[in-house]
Amino acid sequence: MARVRFEDVDLLGALSRIVDLHTQHYKEDFDLDKELISKLAVSDRSEDKQLLWMSRPCGTYTLREWEVYLEGSHENKVWRFYQEQTNDPVLAYSVTYTS
Repeated sequence: MARVRFEDVDLLGALSRIVDLHTQHYKEDFDLDKELISKLAVSDRSEDKQLLWMSRPCGTYTLREWEVYLEGSHENKVWRFYQEQTNDPVLAYSVTYTS
């Protein structure tokens, strides 16, 4: 698994490019992601700035990282579903927003 770190990038622009290249259906999911990411970017809570984002052939997801690690949470179930129960090629990214 390749691990690459990007810093000081136009986050929404970079994720939009990934959607253009990888997501074939339900690209409008990314509109929800952009709204959520923009909202969390101005939050005072540090846990709102640590996100996990995935691009799938059929849509995208933005999840707060800490919620993904909460066993039994909706976010945990979403993340595990795409890891364990589908053969979809998923591009997953850890996103840390700093101002």
